[in-house]
Amino acid sequence: MRSAISRTKKEETIESVKQQLQDCHLIDGINYKGFTVQQFQQLRTTFPETTKLIVAKNTLVLKVIEGTQWESLKPCMKGMNAWLFVHSEEIPAAIKPYRTFQKEKKLEDNDFSGAVFEGKDSIVICEYS
Repeated sequence: MRSAISRTKKEETIESVKQQLQDCHLIDGINYKGFTVQQFQQLRTTFPETTKLIVAKNTLVLKVIEGTQWESLKPCMKGMNAWLFVHSEEIPAAIKPYRTFQKEKKLEDNDFSGAVFEGKDSIVICEYS
C-alpha cells in the first residue's frame, strides 16, 4: 500500500523544481522504473555540480512548467520519471554520467523520456514502450 505524499512534501518538491528552472539550460526526463534508492544516491554523486537529479511526480513538475518555455516537455510526462536539470552549457558532460551508469547497471530500458533545451525551439523526443 502506498502512502499519499503530504501537502508539505508536495510544496517542497514544487519549490525545488522552481529553483532548478532558474538558469537552466536543459531539462531531461529519465525513465527510472525499477531503480533503488541506493542506485539514485550513487547516481547523484556522479553528476557535475551544475547538474541536479530530482525524483518528482510528473504532475508536480507539470504544475511548475505549465505556461513557461519548458512546457513543451508535457508530452513526455508519462510513466515514472526522474528529472535532470542542467545548469551549464556543457550538456554532454552533464548527461554522460547517466549513460555510463545505464551501461554499468544494464538499464537499457531506463532511457531518457524526453528533453527540452533552453525552453525554446526545442525538439522533444518521447518514446513509450
